[in-house]
Amino acid sequence: MSATIQMLEVSGLKEALKEINKLDKKLRREITKDFEAAASPMVDAMRADVPLSPPLSGFANKSKTQWKRNETKNIKVKLDTRRARNRNMAKGAQYESLGVVKIRATSAGLSVFDMAGKKGDGDTPQGEAMVAALKRRFGDPSRIMWPNAERKWQEVETNLEPVVRRVSAELTRLLGEK
Repeated sequence: MSATIQMLEVSGLKEALKEINKLDKKLRREITKDFEAAASPMVDAMRADVPLSPPLSGFANKSKTQWKRNETKNIKVKLDTRRARNRNMAKGAQYESLGVVKIRATSAGLSVFDMAGKKGDGDTPQGEAMVAALKRRFGDPSRIMWPNAERKWQEVETNLEPVVRRVSAELTRLLGEK
């Protein structure tokens, strides 16, 4: 699938969030909830596409990829303000990732369902059969995450703009009080 998302770029957002966290942890938690709410149209669309029952019989087995009863809860929003690891800092990176808002499938079963077949058609006969069945029933990878991200990006970007402005305003206010 081709990448067609135009990212919203904001300089200094990670630094601002870190500074707010140092000055007012309660406010930072509020802002985190605002970011989650802004991303909710995308998360809701992704969750709506998650099958309620195991997509294939193998996902029902008690294994690492076992399909949980409420797999939709495993699509989560996270704010990422981590610094880069030493090996990446040596190459000039300041932060571990460029994105601040991340939406992830946090369970192995959901991740496998979404992306199986992306890099190949399986290394074993069972893997080949699983990928073929997933492609036949649910289409090519990514089956949930990326298509919904592309579809809902504009709405989320519109929702994020006031939150980013609030971060800037709150940081200015907190630094003025200091």
